[in-house]
Amino acid sequence: MRNHPRLYSQFTLWLMVLLFVACVHAIPIEDDVVINTATLDTTPTAPENALASGGSPTPLSTNVFDYSLPMVNTTGAPFATPSITINHSSISVEQVARVEEVVTAFFIQGNVGYAAMGTELVILDLEEGADLNQRGSIRLPFAIQDIKVVGDYAYLALGESGLWIIDVSNISMPKRRGNYSVPDFSFALDFYRGHVYLATQNRGLWIIDVSAPTTPVKVNSFEFNTQIRDVVLVDGIGYIATTAWNGESFVGNSGVYMINVSDPEAIDEIDFFDIKDAPAKKLYIEGGYLYVLTGWDMVPGIDNQLRIVDINQMGTMLEIGNIVLGNFVISTAVVRDGYAYVTIQSCDYMRSDKCGSWLTIVDVSDLNALVELSGPGCNDCGWSGLAQDIALLRDKVYIAAGDAGLLVYKVSELDTLEK
Repeated sequence: MRNHPRLYSQFTLWLMVLLFVACVHAIPIEDDVVINTATLDTTPTAPENALASGGSPTPLSTNVFDYSLPMVNTTGAPFATPSITINHSSISVEQVARVEEVVTAFFIQGNVGYAAMGTELVILDLEEGADLNQRGSIRLPFAIQDIKVVGDYAYLALGESGLWIIDVSNISMPKRRGNYSVPDFSFALDFYRGHVYLATQNRGLWIIDVSAPTTPVKVNSFEFNTQIRDVVLVDGIGYIATTAWNGESFVGNSGVYMINVSDPEAIDEIDFFDIKDAPAKKLYIEGGYLYVLTGWDMVPGIDNQLRIVDINQMGTMLEIGNIVLGNFVISTAVVRDGYAYVTIQSCDYMRSDKCGSWLTIVDVSDLNALVELSGPGCNDCGWSGLAQDIALLRDKVYIAAGDAGLLVYKVSELDTLEK
């Protein structure tokens, strides 16, 4: 090779490449540790659990069983194994349908469902036997965060684009009627007497007059000096879920504000329900009670509870019941006729792509003795991913499950459970 320096250089180069490849193959590479998706199947097929895999549950009492769902996080250590008590004799839950699109919010009016699929509002037929047929849709400039439908109009919280108003009087041809921009990210809203109350991330609550849908007008705003997570209005009273987080701890003003909205131009604070060491994130009102979901979104153990607050006495909020559902994060809830339909999840720390979620049902008819009826031990109640919204219609529960789509569960004994 002394007479062929070019050939010698090529030979040297190839020798170096071969040595590098050999070294790489000699290094052991560990596979990424992921959640055991065998228990989190997103199809209607029942996922494996202690029963499906042939195991025998340990009886706690008649018709009550204790299940464990082992999971693994990225450190290789197992999650704290949640233990959930389930009374299978009381209720039966079955997944019966699924829309395989990313769904982040869902609202039902009559027999029509309004689904947020990214930047598209998709309108679905929920009549019995309609098989979730799409009736109409409209594309918008930003992703939809929240939906409220009142009469002929859908009001949308559109993130960076504020409030959008869509005419849905003809659900086959929804049309934009108006919009109002706000200088912050908007992600939740509610409607009361011709006004939309729009929650922004850091700029408080914006009150917008939508009596003329084509020309919405801001009439007021209300600052809370903290982040708003949800807003619910009823009978001239607003309930605002807030979170105060300084990057290390909750520093006060995490809880629920009660405000008077009977005059949208003169809003004042009535009361504050202090939750101390955890954020309030979702609210639901039923039968004179406020159901408050507390805890961090993907971190178990930080005061994750379903709290029940008596709001029957004007001007006061009094906690009268609560339940902790194992070592799970409670993500969404809806209540009807003495039963709370709750989604719970267990995640690899702050990894939304490595979460398992379940539908669970809690008997809240006796506020002194809350009882979980169905949960992670249910063969057909789990999926991979997060739950972001929930709604009820007849005997079906509709869950906006993010990447897992729109999931529909039939509660076979729901009619007999209703009081």
